Amino acid sequence: MRIGSKQKVECCASDRSATISNGHNGVSLYCHRCGANEFQPHGERSIAEILAARQAEDVLSSQTLPHMPPDAVPLPAGPLEAWQWVLKGGLSPEDATGTYGMHWHEKTRRVLIPIYGPTGGMVGLLGRAVFKERPKYRMMSGNADTIFRAPHRDSPVVVVVEDVLSAIAVHRAGVNAVAVLGTAITPEHAAQITQSSGEVVGWFDADGAGDKAWTRLRGRMGLYPVVLTRVQTAKDPKALHRQQIREAITNRT
Repeated sequence: MRIGSKQKVECCASDRSATISNGHNGVSLYCHRCGANEFQPHGERSIAEILAARQAEDVLSSQTLPHMPPDAVPLPAGPLEAWQWVLKGGLSPEDATGTYGMHWHEKTRRVLIPIYGPTGGMVGLLGRAVFKERPKYRMMSGNADTIFRAPHRDSPVVVVVEDVLSAIAVHRAGVNAVAVLGTAITPEHAAQITQSSGEVVGWFDADGAGDKAWTRLRGRMGLYPVVLTRVQTAKDPKALHRQQIREAITNRT
């Protein structure tokens, strides 16, 4: 494709609902049906590789029951970029796979993160981009309202955070945690959160989006008999040491 050209392609259906555009800065894909929206700078991936990744994601999303694909490999066998992502959260690639079940999937170029329900069965499969794909997180299979759980049986509270690595950081500090995978708090999220504990702590980013997430959580939790408090810190939990996390939760307001 020449610079400035566009082409209709298949994405989530056979009616060519997606448009690939080759711009001056890179190649973009947008699907008018499912809302898929990706951008790759020139020199990163070809159009064929972008389409192949989308097709691999569609295969995972068509699963009746979420499961780790057989061609996914343990994270230590994945690329350096996947290692760097978990290491930023203080988690080794070995622990990422051994404790949290993360795998690398070459076809989708994402870290695959299993999501388990309250009874322990897998209810979803989350994909995290480690290169420059967008969005960073994509629910590969399972319900869009699924939350990531990092349960700790000795914790009297559940801490609600935005992202997976923050939930894992809180969990490794000895506290029950869930990640809502963003800042939107849906009624389904609220119902799942209250299954974990009667005392809920909101810990969101220190910005406008984090304030809105806290407001949404407070509104949703108002329908349930729970005690709700908030933690505010300049850094995400994944950027803090375990003692700092425990102190922030102890001193919550």
